Amino acid sequence: MVMAAVTALFALAAAYGADSFAVGEIDVAWMIAGVVHGTLAHAPFTGALHYGESFSFGYYALLYLLPSEVRADPAALARVVNAVGLISITAALPLAWRTFARLMDERAAAFAVSVFFFSPLVLHASGSGHPLLLAFALAMAGALALERSPIIGIALLTAALAVRAEIALLFPFLALAAPQLARRVLQLAAALALFFVLQRLFVSPSQAGPGSILAFVANYYDWRLLPRGVALIALGAGFATCAAAALALVWPRAALLGPRGAVALAALILPSLLAWLPNPQPVRHFFIVVLGITLFVAGRLAPALANPRALALAAAALVLANQLLAEAAYPLIVRSYDWAHPASEARRSVYWAPLGTFLRDAPARRREQQALFAEALQVVHAARDLPRLLILAHNDRYLVARFIAEDATLEPRVVERGGVSYQELVSPSRRIAIARLWDRRPRESAIALLQGGEFAGWPVYAQPASIGVLPASVLAAYTPLLGMGD
Repeated sequence: MVMAAVTALFALAAAYGADSFAVGEIDVAWMIAGVVHGTLAHAPFTGALHYGESFSFGYYALLYLLPSEVRADPAALARVVNAVGLISITAALPLAWRTFARLMDERAAAFAVSVFFFSPLVLHASGSGHPLLLAFALAMAGALALERSPIIGIALLTAALAVRAEIALLFPFLALAAPQLARRVLQLAAALALFFVLQRLFVSPSQAGPGSILAFVANYYDWRLLPRGVALIALGAGFATCAAAALALVWPRAALLGPRGAVALAALILPSLLAWLPNPQPVRHFFIVVLGITLFVAGRLAPALANPRALALAAAALVLANQLLAEAAYPLIVRSYDWAHPASEARRSVYWAPLGTFLRDAPARRREQQALFAEALQVVHAARDLPRLLILAHNDRYLVARFIAEDATLEPRVVERGGVSYQELVSPSRRIAIARLWDRRPRESAIALLQGGEFAGWPVYAQPASIGVLPASVLAAYTPLLGMGD
């Protein structure tokens, strides 16, 4: 009954942080644009907009089962994506509790699951609609099913991999935590083999196989970002949980997990650290790392708190302390971070990390995403009769999806000119060029691009949230869209 109450409370919190017609993460907006284009072009699973197809083809397959009128509408598709994410992460809570209760005991597992699901990272990701949420729920269900029904368990784990292949980072832990190691290794190997067989059915040969996935991930590696990765782990796990983990390292009492459990935890945390520390954004990358941290704290703390009520109070205290400390650190983080553009809201927020308490951060992030969605509607409507348009943007995914939804003849392509990446949408009668100004100074980059004169005479739109108001002298050779400019 206690875990049922915890699950219900988490469902309410996740719903509070969720969007409706927008999504909480840029990668998900990219996937929605891909499905919209694939639907209207009658070419599913093709095109550059299908972000991460090689390791999320199962999620695309699920979305392509929806009615075409839903798939062709970015807002309707976002509602489905958000609903799937909320249901998945909520269902994952009791499944994770039962899974981890086999490794420790029910009280310790309840502690770990409560602290993990109410961590800043999971609360932040729960409303994102990301396929990792569904993959984690399927993986927990599969791990539970392996003991009594291995075929069902293997099928569920294969489905989890197809939805988001990074869930394979759980496999070393699932193997080492099992009572029969050899049998579990064979079961997990079977799931991986089935995943690669299915991958070849949905993905082009050039993108199939483990090498393509590793190459895609490594493409984003930057070893200079290791300190930022450490900071994001602290933000995601929560400052209080990290402090508890540090104390647990020197706690003199015996650990609940034992030597084999300790090895299993190391196998859970270390591969994810190696995979994501050089590519730390968004904080969701450390989902499994934070899970391992909370399991470690539970394994060390539970033997010291034999009273179930005391253990429950300790979990509640950690969750509350994480939120209070995050809010206390918010002003310092905002002051010290090198922001790419001025604040568009009274409270700073970013899609890739929690900032401050969830109660205040979630509405701020939702307003930001909804503003980008509304902007896309406004720009596409104003540009309906324009044969060409230059857009200067730091966040372009809602624009891309909406343009394609309104004009099915547009075909996406990415081109590079003068060190700038352009997402172009072209048809026999139209050309929309979106300059993706992803650097740290998008306003300065926009001014330099316009002064270069390559697009002189074009109608132009500069995203106010990231570019701001441009000087009239810079816009003299252009036709500003929607009355922008000073």
